[in-house]
Amino acid sequence: MSQLFEEPARLTIYAPVGVPAGLSLEEIRALGDEPLTISKDTCLTKQGLLPSHVYWIYRGIVKTHTLAPDGAETITALRTSGWIVGAVTLLMGRASESTATAVTECRVQAIKSDVFLQAHEESDGLARHVSKMLALEFAVRLQANAAMRQLGVRARLEQFFAEFTQLPLDVEEPLRLRLKQTEIAQLLATSPEYLSRLIAEVEASGAVDRSLLRGIDRSQ
Repeated sequence: MSQLFEEPARLTIYAPVGVPAGLSLEEIRALGDEPLTISKDTCLTKQGLLPSHVYWIYRGIVKTHTLAPDGAETITALRTSGWIVGAVTLLMGRASESTATAVTECRVQAIKSDVFLQAHEESDGLARHVSKMLALEFAVRLQANAAMRQLGVRARLEQFFAEFTQLPLDVEEPLRLRLKQTEIAQLLATSPEYLSRLIAEVEASGAVDRSLLRGIDRSQ
């Protein structure tokens, strides 16, 4: 039977990539509806709510972000292939602490929450996959913390751009960094103003493909 993500998972600073599936593609698809393509800005789970479905990401990028009582929005993570959006929240039995929104066009499979919970109890393969997913997330977080201490902001920015070009996108989706400038600044732990100057510098130097930069929302 065919497997998803047969290549080893790659550690990046900003997102776990290609979590190796612990069960076959047929077993995954038996859990829910047929995979579907969702457009950029589609909301998958909402902060403060227990998800009715979890979403297995096949391709594309999803961001998680929080909204503070004063209305301030903060991006907390990027998710790519192999991640099951909403799984951790559901397994803890608590309302989601963040909202998950598609950054690019994505290919996902919706799985009803009760079906997922039952499968997690009964399927060793699914349980192993969730364990790998969480272990990879932990390793990425450690690597991100190390990068904050060892690399300057420009080095982190260039590495972020380099990693983005390697993320698994749908072939129909143009290679553009469809994030707000403020969100990138939050991921890199710097100010939007300083980031704006750095982006101008790397763009002028030709260090980054300009087509990648056209999707950035430069508004503050």
